[in-house]
Amino acid sequence: MISTTEFAQRVADRLDRPLDEVLLTLRERSILPSGAPPRPRKLLVREVAFSGIKALDGAETPFEFRWQGLRPGLWGIATDANLRGKSTILEVMLWCLRGRPKGLQDAVRAWIREVALGFQIDGDVYRIEFRLEENVPIGVLSRGAPSGGAPIEIARFESEDEFEAIMSDFMMSAFDLSELQSRQKYSHDTLAQTVSSGWVAYSNALHIAGSLPILLGDQVFGGLAGRLLQMFLGVPHAELTMMALAASGEERQAEQQSQRRADLDRGTDEEEIAELERQLEEAKRKRDAAGTVGDVVAEAIAQGEIVATALAGWTGAVEAASELELTATELERAADDATATMLHVDHAIKAKRYFSGLDPVCCPRCQRPIDSDRRTREVDEGACSVCATQREQEEEATALAALEEAIRHAEEAKSAAEEARRRHTDAFVALRTAENELAIERRKLEEIEQRRVTGDPRQNAEIVVARIEGRIEERRARGLARIEAHREDRSLLDAAAREAKKLRAEASADLFTELNGEILVLAQRLGIQTLKNVEVSLNATMRVVIGEQETNFGRLTGGERLRLRIATVIAMLRIGERRGVGRHPGLILIDSPGDEEIVDENVTEMFRELDRLASDLEHLQIFVASARPVQIEDSIPPERLRIATGGAFLW
Repeated sequence: MISTTEFAQRVADRLDRPLDEVLLTLRERSILPSGAPPRPRKLLVREVAFSGIKALDGAETPFEFRWQGLRPGLWGIATDANLRGKSTILEVMLWCLRGRPKGLQDAVRAWIREVALGFQIDGDVYRIEFRLEENVPIGVLSRGAPSGGAPIEIARFESEDEFEAIMSDFMMSAFDLSELQSRQKYSHDTLAQTVSSGWVAYSNALHIAGSLPILLGDQVFGGLAGRLLQMFLGVPHAELTMMALAASGEERQAEQQSQRRADLDRGTDEEEIAELERQLEEAKRKRDAAGTVGDVVAEAIAQGEIVATALAGWTGAVEAASELELTATELERAADDATATMLHVDHAIKAKRYFSGLDPVCCPRCQRPIDSDRRTREVDEGACSVCATQREQEEEATALAALEEAIRHAEEAKSAAEEARRRHTDAFVALRTAENELAIERRKLEEIEQRRVTGDPRQNAEIVVARIEGRIEERRARGLARIEAHREDRSLLDAAAREAKKLRAEASADLFTELNGEILVLAQRLGIQTLKNVEVSLNATMRVVIGEQETNFGRLTGGERLRLRIATVIAMLRIGERRGVGRHPGLILIDSPGDEEIVDENVTEMFRELDRLASDLEHLQIFVASARPVQIEDSIPPERLRIATGGAFLW
């Protein structure tokens, strides 16, 4: 065996790369050599039973099939007519072991109501039981108690998907199997995908039916047959090679996708680059126009002087506005006083005119009548008839002249106040203008100071230019960078795959020489007497020499392919027994082998040889279903047979 570090060092030596880098990639992709091969474990069917209601020709007939006491060796199932239930027995076994039917006919499945399978893995006993409700399996997988007590439940299922998942997890763990990785492309216009195949793929290799042109399993594409062969045979480094090849294929595809994406993105990138180049020209223009730190300091000093001038203008505007406010207020107060004086004179003249025109008949206070004497004295002497006060004789012209002077003075005072207020308004507007100019110049000074604090303007402009140039370079290189990254990983994974294949080839050379020899002997014993040579490759292709003619597996007759498929499985089991490796469970289900034969004697001889081969291997169990009951009876003891003749059903 080889350690992870040793394997990584071999890959690193191929590429001349650091060991740590290689180790990291291999661990990320789980491309790691496995430890010692697991001990082979064997599967044995102990009992199979199923029951239900058969619906034929409008009649419903209950049925039950039960086969118990099954052991290692060859077991036969035969009818003298087709469609009498022989294949169903094998299909029910596979259904239980897989969790999903493989080739069970829908009509037959509709008849079945209950199913049970007892099986054994080495010394551990297990049982699957389920019923079908509306064609859905509902049941349980359990393990027998060591002391013979009640079974221990492992898992329950209530659908086909759950049943399959439970059996897959259980069997993969029980036989220490790894998922089989393969690259598959489903059509010419789709990308290949890494497909993981689990227990279903392994279990398909237990079932040999018909004359498929592949050595193991039933899938022609994706290299699955080769992976099954390597896993069942216990080929050293098979899993390592499988993982490396899958990872290399994925990375190669990712590289191709990156190339296609880069081609598609090229138009968009060119548009972005054109815009960035425009921005670059603008940035260069600003850079060329940008000054040094000394230039910024000088600019700040000059701007400071401008701010000082604006501040002085603002201060003068404040003082002028304040002075004009006081003057306007004083003139407005004088105008108010002149107006009041004018009103007072006007009111006095009007009052005098009013009271002079009165002719009182009594005292307004005590209401004593005014006699004729008082009236005579008021006329003759000018004494008031009410209070006897001597009345002054003022001229109307003098009073009117005083009023005219008061009106003129009030109008002049009002005009002076309005002019003062207009001048104050103009001063206030000038003040606001000075404030705005001062704010603008201060902001300019702050901007200059900010530029001084943030560093050299030319250097900052150079940084902007460099950033845009970097973005242009990134746009031009990003597609190539992705491709290069995938190319680097792919080259490493390719090297890992080559190294793994080299290790596998070196370790399996003797193993395949032994396998080829075993297959040759077994195939001859199974009836291919003219077979001269067999050569099986790691990918499960086979070249043979029959007589003097060299050909490949796919060109053989159906009977020859069937015998070689059986011989290959038994050869793997024999080698596994001798070497203590391999992971084939030791169960083979052969369906209708006689369909490929014309001569009954050939069928009889093949059955007899299968019986002898099953006896040679302690843990091998083979079930054969055939429409040749006579040949089956001639080859297999009756206690290991289930036969129906005369057109009867087996169940």
